[in-house]
Amino acid sequence: MKNPIKAFGEGPLTGEQLMGEYNAYSTAASTVIRQSALAGIAIVWLFHVTVKGAVEDRALFPAVLAVPLSLFVLCLLADMAQYAYETRVHMLVMRQLHETNLTDHVRLRADVHRPAECAWSLKVLFLVLGYVALPFAIWCGHLLAFGP
Repeated sequence: MKNPIKAFGEGPLTGEQLMGEYNAYSTAASTVIRQSALAGIAIVWLFHVTVKGAVEDRALFPAVLAVPLSLFVLCLLADMAQYAYETRVHMLVMRQLHETNLTDHVRLRADVHRPAECAWSLKVLFLVLGYVALPFAIWCGHLLAFGP
């Protein structure tokens, strides 16, 4: 990925170049966020206890891990909502272009992408809060045993 800021004298980026850079960085950030949320869920899973039942075994988690686990799941749901919304917007635009036989550039209102931007911000927030809550939950729940 190239730096979007060109060296002095190379000229400004075009809108198309800037959009390409934005898409590349956004995709990379979303991938890292998604993997980090899954890693947080995996960390919570490390503290599960399997209880043998009469019919089936059950995985139980300490109650103090409910908050970080919920935040990681909300992060993944916000990620899914962002991509589902953007996919739907672009599908509708493509349908309109096909129906009207337009091949020109399409300009969307700026507020069309606000729900996706909100979902992106929420997934970052949920991830950060999940990783802030996780060590507190582990520490306060006395889930780590030190010593003999």
